[in-house]
Formats: sequence, structure tokens, C-alpha cells
Amino acid sequence: MRDFDKVAESSPSTLRLPPPERLLIVRLGALGDVLRTMPALELLPALWPNAAMYWAVEDASAPLLEGHPRLSGVLRFPRKEISALLEDPSTAGAAAARSGRFAGALRRLKADLCLDFHGTLKSGLIAALSGAPRRVGYAPPGSREGNRIFQTDLVPMPPEPMHRVERTLALLRALGAPDAPVTISLPGTAAHRERVDIWLRDNGLAATRFVVAWPGTSASQAWKRYPAGDLGRALGMIRQSTQCATVVAGGPGEESLVDEVRAASGGTATAAPVFDLLALSELLRRAALFIGPDTGPMHLAWVVGTQVLALFGSTDPRLNAPWPQVGGPHRVLYNSLSPRRGEHTDWPDPGAVAGAARDILESR
Repeated sequence: MRDFDKVAESSPSTLRLPPPERLLIVRLGALGDVLRTMPALELLPALWPNAAMYWAVEDASAPLLEGHPRLSGVLRFPRKEISALLEDPSTAGAAAARSGRFAGALRRLKADLCLDFHGTLKSGLIAALSGAPRRVGYAPPGSREGNRIFQTDLVPMPPEPMHRVERTLALLRALGAPDAPVTISLPGTAAHRERVDIWLRDNGLAATRFVVAWPGTSASQAWKRYPAGDLGRALGMIRQSTQCATVVAGGPGEESLVDEVRAASGGTATAAPVFDLLALSELLRRAALFIGPDTGPMHLAWVVGTQVLALFGSTDPRLNAPWPQVGGPHRVLYNSLSPRRGEHTDWPDPGAVAGAARDILESR
């Protein structure tokens, strides 16, 4: 383990590294966080065109990366599987074996450079286990949980809040990547496009302008959800005032939430099936507008170039708003006086949501 005070900190204009042959990107976790790190896949080849790039990611977001033309491989970190095995003392050995197999895959990669865009204890451990002789991460406050002690080089970060895309770009600029516009590509296929086209055709939406609303979030962040009944009422107003069709979509286990929104719309909204991530990206690409909270599909919408009306409660849009340079202009309805997470949030009323949506749709 490295001495805390001896890890090199580099200004964004001074960090220069030898061109790597095998580069490991570490960004685990949530869909939105992975999406906002994906500009690295477009900018790093301009810096190191001959580097083979790999990405360590958790299972849920892996479909965004597997098959990506910029990547030579994806290493799935089975966090949920390991956590489940650790809950029962009788399977602790299996958890250790599963962790060992992942660590072995890291070592066999023989990366000579690791870029840790995550900045936590577990990502720091993954960086160290990779055996890469150079490991670049963020200095606090861009990292936490002692992540910095696992890195050989640190990129300083400002104390004020920084948008998550800017956070990604800060590390890339420190390496010398070009200051180019943000672009993100996804490894979607003709099969994903066809599945969405068939569904739209079967539901009379193939030649119709439509809005997609997303009511859900992860169960652990249910406090981010705009009230389902209010969202449904807003969709009913949008349908009435714009004649634009409305679609409600959700992830696995959110079917009852989708049904609640549809019912509150007066039955005017169409419920979408649970699409996989890449098929969902194709549905969102075809939409005239996305409406939803601070969650992964909201970021997926702007990534594919769709305008977003984001409904923020107590999360900070300075960090998490849709990126304005892709798919914009976007709009955020945000109650800056909202209490902290888990408490009551004074959400905008359905009329305000419908009015903002109407303004966006009429401006196109």
C-alpha cells in the first residue's frame, strides 16, 4: 500500500504517461454513472490509438459496454452475487472463490495503465488488484473511502460541485486527451431496433410523435420518484393539449408503477414492455421528449439525442442534470428548497410538468 502523502498529484495540464498497450477503465455501479464515463471511449483512442481498452463494470450496466467497438473486452464485477453469498456464513467460501476468479481475470489482463473513474474503496482495490504499474484516480473530493492510497497519480478536483460528465473530462484532460465535443455511442444492433419498431407498429405509434415517461428509480432511491399519480395526470394533460401520444416505460419489477401512471392518465398513455437497455435506448431515440426523475434512463435519453424534462427533488442538478451539449436544450424542474433524501419533497404540480413539456414540444 502506498504512503498517503507520497501519491503524486498532477495538475490537469501536466500529467503525461507512456502510451499503454493494455488499458483498464474502472467505472462500476449505476447506469447513469457508466453512461457519463463513456466519453472516455471516444477520446482515449485519439490520445492512444494503439491501446487495447478494457472496462471493469458491474453486471447491470455491462450490456452498455459488451460488444462496443472501442473495447477489447469487459470484465464483469459480480458485486451482487458476492454480496448474496456473504449473507450466509455457509457460502462465505463460495464468495471468496468468486472474488478470487474475478481477481484472477484482472491479473491475467496484464494492464499497464488503470484509470479509476469511480473513486471508492472497491474501485481502488480493483485498480490495485489489476497489477497495473500506473493507476490514475481523483484526489479528494473527487474520491472517497481512501481510494487515493491505491493510485500512483491523482488528478486534483475543485471543492465546488462538478457535473459528472465534467468529472470524467477532468481526468481525460489531465492525460492530454483532446478538448473535443462529448459523444457517446452504444453497441445497439439491428435486432434491438427491429424489436422497438415492431412494438411501435403494433401499438399504432410508428408514424406518431410520442413522449416517453419513466416513473421508476432503483428501490434504494425511491425518494427520487415523482409521484406516479401526478405523473399520470400530467401525461393526460400533455395528450389533451398537444395531441402527442404518451408512453410509460419501466424496468423489471416496476410493472405496477407503470400501471399506476397509465391509470392516472385516464387510460390515454400506452404501457411499454420491459425492454433491455439497448432496446430501451432505441425507444428513447425515437421519442420527441423524455420525462422522468434523476435515474439511469434519464441519462440514456440525452445520450441518444432526445430532449429531456427532468424532475428533480432533493438531488443536485449541478451534478446530475442532463448534459446540455447532447440532445438539448433540456429542462430541469427542481425544487432547490427540497429537504434531504428520504423526507417530503415539494414536487411541482402536474400542471407545471405538462406546461413545461408543452413548451418543449412546441419549440421543436
